[in-house]
Amino acid sequence: MLASDPPKIDDLEITLFGPGIGECALVHLGYNDWMVVDSCLNPVTKNPIAIDYLKSIGLNPASAIKLLIVSHWHADHIGGLSEITRVCPEAKISYSLALLKKEFLTIVKLFSDEKSLIDRKTASTRELADIIKELEKRCAANMDYKSRYLVPTRSDQLLYRGQMNDKNIEVRALSPSNKSIHNAFQEFAALIPGNSGFRGIVPAPTPNHNAIVLWIKFGKTAVLLGADLEETSDPLTGWSAVVNSHLRPSGKANIFKVPHHGSKSAHSDAVWKEMIDPSSIAILTTKLGGRSSIPKHSDIRRIKRYTPSVFCSNEPKHKRIKRNRTVEKTIKGVVKTRKVLGDKIGQIQVRISSKSGISVNLKEPATPI
Repeated sequence: MLASDPPKIDDLEITLFGPGIGECALVHLGYNDWMVVDSCLNPVTKNPIAIDYLKSIGLNPASAIKLLIVSHWHADHIGGLSEITRVCPEAKISYSLALLKKEFLTIVKLFSDEKSLIDRKTASTRELADIIKELEKRCAANMDYKSRYLVPTRSDQLLYRGQMNDKNIEVRALSPSNKSIHNAFQEFAALIPGNSGFRGIVPAPTPNHNAIVLWIKFGKTAVLLGADLEETSDPLTGWSAVVNSHLRPSGKANIFKVPHHGSKSAHSDAVWKEMIDPSSIAILTTKLGGRSSIPKHSDIRRIKRYTPSVFCSNEPKHKRIKRNRTVEKTIKGVVKTRKVLGDKIGQIQVRISSKSGISVNLKEPATPI
């Protein structure tokens, strides 16, 4: 079970978890009000990590969680999200306005009497379907639930404002951009009979192109949570749109959750130069499995050119375990893909205190790199 000392009233705390098969961030907004960004399961308890963490410090998640951000609908970001939705009926749920077709079809069910088209064969839409099922119950019991608690989110949108002692706290979304939303609408247009060829005007987006990036301001300290937003060839989408927005907050971030596990596809020189302080703290969540782990060694070298303070939720692993040739041949014959999984949860905790400044606490296998 995870454990930690409860944050002090005047501390803004950001705790990121990366067990290798997903990621989640919890943000203490003061006075035991919390924001949860994405979700993944504790591989030991099989519960959402956010729920386990809050219980471990003596809090009731149902009353503590005020805002739940779904940055995008990739499976490694929404594991257990339906359980958090069930446990926290008073939490506002923020989701990207730039939905993909399968996400749109599922969301539609909340606003119509028609049965939605839900593909339960994929983890992301299965989890989304479970969330919608829970929300349907609340909408049936409270006609105002949709307008009060469901927050379709776009760039330059204020999601939270509060105060901790004499310091203001704001949470703003920096994405998806207007162009990303327009591209999503073109995806929807392809669903209309007779418009099958309309989709070919722009390349099909991915969840990473539509992810919600967050800017958190606490007094003079700023935090940039990069989600999995990637750069694109279109300057009106991806990180280019964030950097070029005339409405984005001024100043530079002191803490940067590097997007998409530090991969090259999410890198933007302009972000580092214009939005990140040179003495910032960079945080990476490791993705294990697939063709190779992320971040790669080349990714780490690239990131350390911008800041010397880099922390990773799990030490990246790039080599497969060596096995007997007969065993290896048998595995290849029956398994299509393999992932390196672990039961240890990397935990990176950053606390911003009005008295003592910024401190970083790690729990293995989280490590400085």
